[in-house]
Amino acid sequence: MDSTRLHVDTPEQVTLSFELAGLGSRCLALALDMLFQSLAFLLLFLGFLAAGIYLPEGASLYTAFLIIAAALLFFVYFIVFEGILHGRTPGKIICKLRVIRRDGRPLGWAGAAVRNLFRLLDFLPLLYAVGVFTMFLSAESRRVGDFAAGTVVVRDTRARAASLSALRAAARTGAPGRLSRYPLRESERALVRDLLSRRAQMNRRTFEILCRRVAQPLFEKFHIPPQNRVNHEGFLRMLWEENQDL
Repeated sequence: MDSTRLHVDTPEQVTLSFELAGLGSRCLALALDMLFQSLAFLLLFLGFLAAGIYLPEGASLYTAFLIIAAALLFFVYFIVFEGILHGRTPGKIICKLRVIRRDGRPLGWAGAAVRNLFRLLDFLPLLYAVGVFTMFLSAESRRVGDFAAGTVVVRDTRARAASLSALRAAARTGAPGRLSRYPLRESERALVRDLLSRRAQMNRRTFEILCRRVAQPLFEKFHIPPQNRVNHEGFLRMLWEENQDL
């Protein structure tokens, strides 16, 4: 079994595969996030310092506020970004990483809060020593916060807009309204049509899983490059648009 990937069997009998993030990429993402936190704290400090110039008698109060702000920033930064951006922070976005639940589902607010409240334990005794040690022992590179929240960090392979545009351009090399590169058999057209027509009747996760299942053999059939095999729904819609007038 490949220890660098996470394989999840879904209730829909579809196996999802995710590439696990390594220690190096996670440390780089964390370093970037800590840099952004430091910049935010610096701006906050300069703001309090400017206010203190006019209210010197409140210097001790500002110091207390700064200490509290630094402590909140340590936790709130990760919780807010991972909650809003579904498992990503600015550092993770740059390093193309994402936090997901162990069952393959997206990270929610509760999971983001739990994994980051345990961040202080991972940080002990200094510079995430406990977290790094736990990741070395875990086959899935999980720190204490990940075990508590039931999460893993994976490489984010979300679709780029250019990928679908390139597929559309390649499909329109023949006469207008006709398909030249991606012809579907009648059974394939019916399958794609039925799936897309039922979009409103399914929850988002189930629809994404079924799109992945239908798109994979079509990716293989048309020899789509691996880097473009990420926007499953977009690919199926492109195929339907190119085939429906035939």
